[in-house]
Amino acid sequence: MAEITPCPACGKNNPVPAVAAGKPVCAGCGAALAWIVEATDATFDGTAATGVPVLGAVTTCAPGGRGA
Repeated sequence: MAEITPCPACGKNNPVPAVAAGKPVCAGCGAALAWIVEATDATFDGTAATGVPVLGAVTTCAPGGRGA
């Protein structure tokens, strides 16, 4: 699932997927976009494997899930 991220340079809304190759850039002007995603158990490994630094926070965790 992609998060909609506005471009800080031109304001265009861009879909930024949780898992992608490379770093996200604006489709309109090419400026770098913030890559803020809400990763799930299903997408976390792919998100962490992108080569871009990942900062994670566990807000809720089911028994036996990550962070337990």
